[in-house]
Amino acid sequence: MLIDAGLLLLGLALLVGGGEVTVRGASALAREAGVPPVVVGLTVVAFGTSAPELAVNVAAAVTGRGGVCFGNIVGSNLANIGLILGTSALLRPIRIRGVIITREIPMMLLATAAALVLGFDGALRGLPEAYDRADGLVLVLLFGVFLYYTAADVLRNRPDDA
Repeated sequence: MLIDAGLLLLGLALLVGGGEVTVRGASALAREAGVPPVVVGLTVVAFGTSAPELAVNVAAAVTGRGGVCFGNIVGSNLANIGLILGTSALLRPIRIRGVIITREIPMMLLATAAALVLGFDGALRGLPEAYDRADGLVLVLLFGVFLYYTAADVLRNRPDDA
């Protein structure tokens, strides 16, 4: 148990250091690519910070630990919105264009609503699994639509000299 706690602390320390490197790299990438930093955050940083969660969930799913998968997703989303966004705003106001809020938050709500509906449809049919492969496909396709939508928006609004 002591070794496990030590490994957890080591992992957390590496995450903090990696977070600083990620922010610097994402900011530089946005500048060099001529895209708004929020777009890099919505894509590159989101992939980078979600990769460990994906690894945990794949391992949990393969070994039949669906509760870990679901708890990780719900807990992570609650922590991202409540703890991380809240703490960040407490430290310094977060200034973004209103159009970002009116576009990206509805996409987040759509994904949440889809997860809710897909989870209930299996439960209502009396299936032991709330999410099956078809549900997973729908959710992955929704994410693909979001990426396409984000890329199309960047290309449409990109200055000619960027």
